[in-house]
Amino acid sequence: MAADRTAAEQRAQDAEFIAAGQWPTWRVRLPLRWSAPLDLRPSPKTAYRSHYVYLGAEDLDQPATGEHLSEFDLVLRFIDFDRLRPVLATWLGWISARGYTPFDPVSIFLLLGW
Repeated sequence: MAADRTAAEQRAQDAEFIAAGQWPTWRVRLPLRWSAPLDLRPSPKTAYRSHYVYLGAEDLDQPATGEHLSEFDLVLRFIDFDRLRPVLATWLGWISARGYTPFDPVSIFLLLGW
């Protein structure tokens, strides 16, 4: 009877749920992109002391790679945070490119998250 099974046991019996969680299913959807408002202007700063670059997920196709990565490393390979830059620049109040050369706000955001 289905009522006697735990939620984990019920999910294990659901073929559609298992197929949705398989790596090949996720692989074609990567990178997941950080959503940002479409009407947001790009960051006025054109140069940074650091620069965020999406790492890509190509190395995850090798099973041995995943064994050595932390959860944070996996997040960096699953999500492209590049669209977060104009959001953070707006929150920081940057309205011109004048002034000091800051660190990339995405890099600082990820450092704080780490």
